[in-house]
Amino acid sequence: MVMNNKNNQNERDEPREVPDDVVKGIFEREDQSRQESDILGQELSKVVPIKSPKDQKNVKKEITERPAKHVATPIFSRSWGRSAYLGIDIGSHSIKVVQLSKAGHKVQIDKMVIAELPSEVIESEHRRIEYLQRILKNVLKKNKLRGKGFSVIPNELVTIKNVSLPRMPVGDIAGAIEWQIKQEMEENEKDIVIDYILFNENGKSNNDTIQALTASSKRQDIIDHIDLLSSIGIKCLAIEPNAFSLIASLDYNGRVEKDKVALVIDFGGYESSLCVVRNKEINFVRKLDVNSYSFISAIKESLNVPFEAAEQIIKNNYSSVNDSGSEKDERNRAMIISALVFQLEKLVSDIEHTFKYYSFRLTKSEETEFHKIILCGGLANLELLQDFLQERFNVPVETDDPVRNIVVKKGVMTDEHETDKSALRFSVAIGSALRMLG
Repeated sequence: MVMNNKNNQNERDEPREVPDDVVKGIFEREDQSRQESDILGQELSKVVPIKSPKDQKNVKKEITERPAKHVATPIFSRSWGRSAYLGIDIGSHSIKVVQLSKAGHKVQIDKMVIAELPSEVIESEHRRIEYLQRILKNVLKKNKLRGKGFSVIPNELVTIKNVSLPRMPVGDIAGAIEWQIKQEMEENEKDIVIDYILFNENGKSNNDTIQALTASSKRQDIIDHIDLLSSIGIKCLAIEPNAFSLIASLDYNGRVEKDKVALVIDFGGYESSLCVVRNKEINFVRKLDVNSYSFISAIKESLNVPFEAAEQIIKNNYSSVNDSGSEKDERNRAMIISALVFQLEKLVSDIEHTFKYYSFRLTKSEETEFHKIILCGGLANLELLQDFLQERFNVPVETDDPVRNIVVKKGVMTDEHETDKSALRFSVAIGSALRMLG
């Protein structure tokens, strides 16, 4: 639970159900053709624990006998109404909150707030929720934010993986996916919630297999996340993994295209990820070894400076705060570039191997090329990055622009250039709040 008091501890000991209307339909931002087989999309809070072949048989019977209907209905009406909705992204190093509302036929950002997390929050495991509660409460109060909205479950609390199944009746798919995921887990980790999407209509592909992308998380982690928001007065309407909020933002802003394959690279603090997006849908997600921390650490070791100083050098386009243009400063800059190029080479290798795995193992070489790379996250504007990747892969490399098709209310940020630059860190929060579209 959120608070470490006696009453809340007693509540935690009692069985808790995950609110069905919050967790169901991680992939239901649009009407996906996931078919009527999903026991978890319909009744995610009532997942049948599978402990024996008899249980598996009962699950299949339940799926088969359920009346056929399209499960991917929007979580709530597509009607805008007059409400404003929050998008909340709790990252490893910062909290980003946006408030979106209607502006004519467009979406408007009414407020855009970021709170950097102090070191005690980043380093603490046992008291992290307590710290986050205090910080979030202050952020919301100071900026007069309240009401309802959508949130992203932190990367470390969700597992996204591809599942390949032999052809089977539609009614058996959900149970088979759940069984396969749980086969790879320890017994004490099996109290989880799962959602999935099929890559293509009816789960059919040319090689007679069913390809699904799944997202799973421990039930208690979902409950804790919802409780955290509830404790500060936020009604959580839905949650979803980071990657899906990010792609929603890119889609709304016209950055991903139909019938095209794009590689979306999201640079987080301690984690980076690569998403293969085909026909505007995520087909594959994998963590990358190179992240923001990698670049900062490379500068730290190259110049033998504190981590904070190296971080500031990145922000200053590879110049120290007291850069005077001297010969020593030029030597330092050359050392910085050399250290970063080494990390960029590792990034290129990581991208190549990741896409080859996706191409050969998952699509059986049906997809052998991608059409562009999109850079996202706070480090997307890193000098050298765009040109380096464009030269190595010979495809267009673009930087995310999460406010491209969104109106930024006057006064949210005073400097237009700073708005574009800072908005890079808000892509996930914006994408989450865009779920208000249905």
